[in-house]
Amino acid sequence: MSPRASVALACNILYQGALYAMNMKPFQLKAIIDQAQDGDEHSLGQIYDEFFSRIVGYAFRRVLDAEVAQDITANVFLKVLLNLPRFQWRHDQSFNGWIFRIASNEVNSYFRNQQKYRFLAPEDAENVLKNWTLDEDNRAKIEAELDSNQQFMMLHKAVRRLRPKHQEIIHLYYFEHLPHRAVAEAMDMREGAVRTAMHRAQKELKQTLTTDPEFKAYFEGAIL
Repeated sequence: MSPRASVALACNILYQGALYAMNMKPFQLKAIIDQAQDGDEHSLGQIYDEFFSRIVGYAFRRVLDAEVAQDITANVFLKVLLNLPRFQWRHDQSFNGWIFRIASNEVNSYFRNQQKYRFLAPEDAENVLKNWTLDEDNRAKIEAELDSNQQFMMLHKAVRRLRPKHQEIIHLYYFEHLPHRAVAEAMDMREGAVRTAMHRAQKELKQTLTTDPEFKAYFEGAIL
């Protein structure tokens, strides 16, 4: 079995699709973004409603800490709010890639220096993101997905052994189900470069899962 097929099988067995799917069609999203860029507050709320669960889920699956994920997500949406006027829609995956680039940068900032990571100031949270909190249903759903699946935790540990770029690609493509074009947008790479890096990440991850005794027992049946 090829590295891509084997890694995909392992990921899909452990995580059956994204927790939250897109509700809007691209043309609907573009129309809402256009309105939000013109200052329409209701449209800003619609963008938040559409992407909050996806972003907080992505952050949580990266850091495995619900409170940190919530803080990261608040920072992400503040930066979305501040930078939305400069966003340019170029294709159907433009906004997906753009918002996940912001989220990836925030997660990477957290990992680079966890002690000095700057969370949203309380006054900003009150004034700008006062309704943007992690509700208990979302928290319970995401945490139950991980707590009930030791294999996911082991896979997460194995992915953390990859170089940072490869970690991002695995998370964005397999766990967040972004298409190649959106992954390329999120990582500021050419689509061809993403495919090449993904192949290397898949090969490296398969090697870890199938040869390291710590992981082999968990994944032997899934990827061999």
